[in-house]
Amino acid sequence: MMAFFLLLWLVSIADKNTLQGIAQYFTPTESISDKAGLGFDGGVDTNLEEGIGAPHVAASSLIYGSPSKGHRVDTARSPSNANDLEKDNFLKIIQTMEHDATLQKYLDNIHIDITDDGLRIQITDSDNRSIFKPNTSVLQPYIKQVVNVIGKIIGTQPNYISITGHTSPTEEIKPKNGDAWSLSSDRANEMRKYMARGLIEEDQVLKIISKADNEPFDPKDPLSVHNVRVDITLLNNESVSSHYNAMPQR
Repeated sequence: MMAFFLLLWLVSIADKNTLQGIAQYFTPTESISDKAGLGFDGGVDTNLEEGIGAPHVAASSLIYGSPSKGHRVDTARSPSNANDLEKDNFLKIIQTMEHDATLQKYLDNIHIDITDDGLRIQITDSDNRSIFKPNTSVLQPYIKQVVNVIGKIIGTQPNYISITGHTSPTEEIKPKNGDAWSLSSDRANEMRKYMARGLIEEDQVLKIISKADNEPFDPKDPLSVHNVRVDITLLNNESVSSHYNAMPQR
């Protein structure tokens, strides 16, 4: 009893900041972090970074395979329009992917973050591997292994998805492929067609987007090898037009 009254006395004399700190300490959160390293590194903060696409990027970027830095992931701080149920599901998908043996071989080609639109999975070029054969929309055989795993996971989810193609300012665009807009569009559509061959349902794809070379992977490094990429985003309900059902029909 004495200890209880002592606690009440300490609380009564504490200032506002101290009380807020105590309250936050006892606030439950759900976080994930393990040996694979799910760190906040490389994200674009809309309050600090200006430029094309900045408003659509989460303030903190969850990068699969990077060293853990700063805050760990938790649903209380997740910078997304997703509801709590969607956030929980996105975290489960991330955990499933990080423990997949096949994807472990391609960490340099996979980057995952939570944006305002939903859970974004970026498949990128790396120093040793390209997604597509040069100047084409033909998927490299080894990247198909990555897409097979990701596609099977996506195909079990109730979310619509969008697929976005990106080229690089350093990539040579030959006349037969038109221009960077056509090439990035063709690559996004090729990803859709490949996944629709048994990995996902065709009606799950809501958008095919072409960005050409206008939104580099890292705005501070427009020559990054990761600029050539395809984004596959599991859309949260808030980012889906009311013209459609909240979820694709099965």
